[in-house]
Amino acid sequence: MTRWILLCLSIATMEINASIEWQVIGKHANGTIQTEIKQTLPTGWHTYWKNPGDSGEKAKISNIPPRVTIGELIFPKPTIIPMDPFITYGYKNKVTYQLPLSLNGSIDAVDARFEWLECEDICIPKEQIISLHVPKTIPIITRQATPTPQFTIEKKGKKIQFIFQSQPSSAKFYPYKNNQFNLKKMALKKNTLTVPLLDTSMDTIEGELFINEGNGIPIKTKVHPSNTNYVTLMALLLSAFIGGLLLNIMPCVLPILGIKAIQLTQQPNQRNAQDAWGYFIGITISLLSLYGILLGLKISGASVGWGFQLQSPQMIQGLILLFIAIMAINLELIHIPLPKFASQKSNNMILNGILTTLIATPCTAPFLGSALSAALFQSPITGMTIFLAMSLGLALPMVLIITIPTARQVLPKSGQWNQSLKYYLNMGFILTIGWLMWVLSAQISTTSLLAFFSGIIALFSLLILRSKQKSKKAMIMLLLTAIIGLIPVLSSPTSTAQWTPYTPELRQQLESTNRPYLIDITAKWCITCQTNKITVLNKKESLRLFASKNIALIQADWTNKSEIISNLLKEFDQISIPTYIYYDGSKHTVFGDILTQKKLKSQIQSSL
Repeated sequence: MTRWILLCLSIATMEINASIEWQVIGKHANGTIQTEIKQTLPTGWHTYWKNPGDSGEKAKISNIPPRVTIGELIFPKPTIIPMDPFITYGYKNKVTYQLPLSLNGSIDAVDARFEWLECEDICIPKEQIISLHVPKTIPIITRQATPTPQFTIEKKGKKIQFIFQSQPSSAKFYPYKNNQFNLKKMALKKNTLTVPLLDTSMDTIEGELFINEGNGIPIKTKVHPSNTNYVTLMALLLSAFIGGLLLNIMPCVLPILGIKAIQLTQQPNQRNAQDAWGYFIGITISLLSLYGILLGLKISGASVGWGFQLQSPQMIQGLILLFIAIMAINLELIHIPLPKFASQKSNNMILNGILTTLIATPCTAPFLGSALSAALFQSPITGMTIFLAMSLGLALPMVLIITIPTARQVLPKSGQWNQSLKYYLNMGFILTIGWLMWVLSAQISTTSLLAFFSGIIALFSLLILRSKQKSKKAMIMLLLTAIIGLIPVLSSPTSTAQWTPYTPELRQQLESTNRPYLIDITAKWCITCQTNKITVLNKKESLRLFASKNIALIQADWTNKSEIISNLLKEFDQISIPTYIYYDGSKHTVFGDILTQKKLKSQIQSSL
């Protein structure tokens, strides 16, 4: 009888022995060897995640030889293993751990003790000496790092929500602490992962978030109350409003507003409210139409971006012609009768609003970047609300001038001052023409650029010759236009020796070696981008910071249409520039808008 009992115990012991295989899968460029430990468990048995849950114990490795340094044992995504009345997290049948290690000198083999807990109806502590064969030649790992998906975490009533900017195919959260979450009712719906709470008083969550098939993303953060959605929306609306307001001071928009404001002081105005509404409606219709176009392109799968119209040389040439025409009207060289529809003042103000929007939209003013990106990656109602806030900001200065008599008191009274101010406002148009010529120089050949600009100057000259008024002021404007417009044509390109042009291959190469990099997604037509270059990115202090962190500098120039750069923006859920993508060797950080030295340093150091 005793023999039969011993035989049964022996067979049972053999059946619950797990097979373990430790092997090298490759080497990173920094010399770290990546290994994996594959464990096959007997049918019906399981082992545990790093937080086993209400019971259990995680696997661990020990007795590492002196000349071997190991990193942290990386646990894959677990599953919920209910053991009523307990909840545990672990693995059934098979599990593959990752273990990075470094070797000091030439080592052919590494032995270590691997310990784990194996459970079915009973739990058995196990340990096994495992061996790693280190080949003489180890392949370099060149896999491209996957961008960390962008998400926010909110506490809403009795649940925690992970809200993603783009919809993942799968998402699971596993906590480091027990009795806080009801993971049995965890659910992913569209772009939101909802995890009900067991402890509604908690204000800090710790654990790992597994998105799609990636490794766990460590989470340790305070959670905010349920009004976060509204707070976030209000912050976006405020950013859109301020950004729209700041568009009014862009060099191409400000002169138009100035001229229109002067015209208002010269005309009796008995329909202030109608004119203000007309101007606001013109801007709102234009911006909402643009939002509709962008949203339609996004839904169709096309890459979209704010200011994309200036990637067309024809659009830029049309704008230059438009500014020449406005200057000619302002200098009284030509008189264009308005059609019957536009001759009505309120309709004229609608057209003014449309023109203002057309000229303003190529610019991305400060505060607009996050709001514009959110508009296309949130619901259509949220997107329309954000664009409406931007239209309020863009329309506000002119609406105030139209509707508030005291606002007009700061403007010159009718008379010689008006004419002088209108004349000097033309300088804004001339500077804008010079800027557009600089953008155009990157899009067409020098020969074509000179031919086009020669035609512009010839047209301007012809208008002056045909004018009844041989104005010296018009001749000065012509001369300044010719000089400022030719400067970008004849000047040498700005040296960007520190910045390497972007290619997906370059990015993959840097990520395969875990080298940090900063991608500046920019364009010549982006005024904010150029401001950031001058005031921050190319300053000696910034270049020293980049060098001290061994950060590779990459420039993705979006001046011309580029599907590669459009896809890069789309990958990180961005539609506007400037956008900066910082990779610290393991994860990505995305930021934009106006840069300062303090903000740049903070963004880089917070990613380390």
